[in-house]
Amino acid sequence: MIQIPGTEQYIACADRWMPQWYVKPMAKQIIAGMERHFQDYRPDLSPKAAVPLPGKLQIHTENTSISRYVWLPMEWQGDKPVIRWRDQWSPLDLA
Repeated sequence: MIQIPGTEQYIACADRWMPQWYVKPMAKQIIAGMERHFQDYRPDLSPKAAVPLPGKLQIHTENTSISRYVWLPMEWQGDKPVIRWRDQWSPLDLA
């Protein structure tokens, strides 16, 4: 959360996980970089079983580390912060 200087307005920053928007166009560049970085790496290819963490409910299997940031203005309802999606906005709208 960032306060706009000289105002009581705030902007929130959060992850927006939408990999289908940019992973495929960047795939060749990412793969080439990874191949260079790991050219001498020899992985352990022995069979492994994936198991969930004990006592934890697995809600989704998506790779949420693939994300972009989204910046949105914050509104206040009393002492509760509220963030609403906006397709377009400008910090000048908040001043």
